[in-house]
Amino acid sequence: MSFIESFDFYRGAGSFPLQRHIDCEIIYVTDGSIEISYGKEKLTLSKNQLCLIPSGVPHRSVASDERYSRYVMFVNTWKFSSAYSSVRLQNLISGIGVYRPVTADCGEDIHEIFEKIKNEYQSNSALSDDMIYSLVIGLLVRIVVNNPELESLGVNEAQSLVMNIRSYIQQNCSSQLKMSKVAERFYISNCYLSHIFKEQTDMSPKEFLISCRISKAGYMLTGTDHCISDISEECGFPSPSDMTVRFKKECGMTPKEYRESKRRMKG
Repeated sequence: MSFIESFDFYRGAGSFPLQRHIDCEIIYVTDGSIEISYGKEKLTLSKNQLCLIPSGVPHRSVASDERYSRYVMFVNTWKFSSAYSSVRLQNLISGIGVYRPVTADCGEDIHEIFEKIKNEYQSNSALSDDMIYSLVIGLLVRIVVNNPELESLGVNEAQSLVMNIRSYIQQNCSSQLKMSKVAERFYISNCYLSHIFKEQTDMSPKEFLISCRISKAGYMLTGTDHCISDISEECGFPSPSDMTVRFKKECGMTPKEYRESKRRMKG
């Protein structure tokens, strides 16, 4: 199963609310420019630039350039970690030790790579997953090579524990998961779970759980025609109203508005 959760091509100007995705977001700008804000910092991406936004990094995007167009794909961090053992690349996409967007200047060959990923993503042939893995890993390696400070990324015992906890929460976010049970599973106290998770990710375990549910709901809102109540139940929210409140707080719009916005962008 591919670790690509979604792959799209968008055109035109737009302003996006503050977002914090659970999956790693990779953007390749094919024309125009976009400004991305994170914390107190800002960066501007222009044509032929690649940008990786690690999981959990809050950011806001504004594209005032009507020419702006880009490929956007989301990499599921726990699927990636299950399939590929590079600690350096796992940390890069998971936001462990890297708490900011990372960019790389590229040539036209990157456009061809994204086209190949799109074709394989849509074809679902026998070798599609293998092709996607090799192409995406090549992109990640290029980003690391273009940012020498990332080459020293390693993982200590605390980071390894948090990576495993993240994966477990992400895989079980649809259930009524209790943090006390998560702590028991990893043989640590609830207090230590909260401390180490916040220390390594700048989020509490409960915040991460809610973000996982919102992330899954986002994919279902754009990729299916399921009604809001069914999506709410499948994503583990106590009720449709709870999902709406949390979705609006996290994404700046209701689930219905989010679905309509994404469909307009694709259109």
